[in-house]
Amino acid sequence: MTTKPKRDHVDLASLRLDWAGLALARLICHVDDFLAKEPCQKRRKITSAGNGDAVLSYFLTISDQPPPEISFAAGDVIHNLRATLDNLLWGIGQRRKAGRLLSLEFWDSEEKFNECYAPRISKLPEPIKDWVESVQPFNTRGFQLYKILTTLWNNDKHRSPQNIVTAAGMSMDWVGSDDPKVRNPMKSWESFDPGGQKDNQLLVRAIVPYAQRDLFTPVLSQFVAFSESGKSGAQNQEVVEYLSHVHSHITDRVLPIFEPFRN
Repeated sequence: MTTKPKRDHVDLASLRLDWAGLALARLICHVDDFLAKEPCQKRRKITSAGNGDAVLSYFLTISDQPPPEISFAAGDVIHNLRATLDNLLWGIGQRRKAGRLLSLEFWDSEEKFNECYAPRISKLPEPIKDWVESVQPFNTRGFQLYKILTTLWNNDKHRSPQNIVTAAGMSMDWVGSDDPKVRNPMKSWESFDPGGQKDNQLLVRAIVPYAQRDLFTPVLSQFVAFSESGKSGAQNQEVVEYLSHVHSHITDRVLPIFEPFRN
């Protein structure tokens, strides 16, 4: 009878990342199905700017919001990504006898970190201690990624489900000529962040020659985003894009830090 080899904490973290990848694929399918229904539309309003110019104002119209399945699927990804970080730190902590309840914690104050948390990770290898310190709030470089993930995780544990909304962005293409030497006649361009993704918000305002007002083609991009509630720092951030980035970051940048210390 063949005995299966015992998996260590790095193996288990890798498996959890794989599981997060499967959850991410499921989330992408749900999002794609939702966006295929085109939940966003654009509305144009033309007013005079004087001097033969027109003001083109484009407003966002939202006809549908993401179903709960998308929020639940996002929560699955968030949980597995954030738990992977705790699993890695807890696992190496067990090997180095650093404490039974060790987990990744964040401290706003460097003084409090050194007083309360640094002694608890003192037995960990130097590269891992350096990484833990580098992601603390008082070391702002690189911390935002973990701050968002942790806040989303805490919100998901205490609220049901993740607060995710329909969102959109817009760009403007001039289709007046294929000749690159022909200058785009647009006089000005201003885009707006539709905070909260409420219906009928202004997306773009541009000033163009009135006679060429129909030669500008607005391109509306639709996505789903984290809402502003919970103050996670992920407001209006595309859900799939952000979680894909975190998954790649942990796989490519964090896991290799722990690899040399698995035995």
